[in-house]
Amino acid sequence: MADEFKKGDIVRLKSGGPLMTVTNVGEVHMTGAPSVWCSWFNSKFEPNESVFPIETVVKPD
Repeated sequence: MADEFKKGDIVRLKSGGPLMTVTNVGEVHMTGAPSVWCSWFNSKFEPNESVFPIETVVKPD
């Protein structure tokens, strides 16, 4: 599943939300869980970033 995503891909949470840019793909330190690091801008154009379990994101249609 981790092979599906690479830096620069545009993704969205399966549950919805803003489009995000993948900034890294790998395993979370300590847990080893496959994850994606993403960044995006909120409605006030403020930058945000977070790490998500890889199974919670999809590439938009």
